[in-house]
Amino acid sequence: MAERYQNTSAHFFLNQVAGKKVVVAGSTWLEDDEELDHYANTYTDYCFIIAPHDISEQRLQECEKLYHHSIRYSEFIKLASGNQQLATNTIIIDNIGMLKYLYSYATICYIGGGFGGDGVHNVLEAAVYAKPVVFGPVYHKYIEAAELVERGGAFSVNDVLELEEIFNCLFENAEAYNLAATNAGNYVVMKGGATKTIMQYIQENRLLTN
Repeated sequence: MAERYQNTSAHFFLNQVAGKKVVVAGSTWLEDDEELDHYANTYTDYCFIIAPHDISEQRLQECEKLYHHSIRYSEFIKLASGNQQLATNTIIIDNIGMLKYLYSYATICYIGGGFGGDGVHNVLEAAVYAKPVVFGPVYHKYIEAAELVERGGAFSVNDVLELEEIFNCLFENAEAYNLAATNAGNYVVMKGGATKTIMQYIQENRLLTN
């Protein structure tokens, strides 16, 4: 899937998002979309890529109702094959397997789950691209999310007003954006040596036996 996506579809996205500010929202639930839709419907010059956690027909229809200028990815690909600009600012992803590549197109990454009881989804898939990360208030039991917030690479929002404030700050303040992006990227690099450290500890303490 990854190879097919990269080879046949990447230039369609590049054509659609070129020169625009882009929010990629991954693994969203209805609660996340209800926080995001006002911003997407208001800032129509920006591009939004929404990847629902559940891509059932019911969830896709929920997204289409919330995002007023939206199109499903499957339809987008059909129309964009002619390299034409589409009269939409929101692409709803209706398949599985693309999300970790989509984050590379983002200016800001939004991670879903933070407005639900189970908490935020994987934040490292987005931070690895050195992009600022935003999510809802339920994140404290996930160490990577909590540490990203502490290090200034991620931001937790409690409602739509805080979301708009953070998005506008990152979009409009280059210094704040670059700092957050750098912090996110540095955190992933720092975590990259964790496996080596653990294995060294195991070996030094003889925790592996035959």
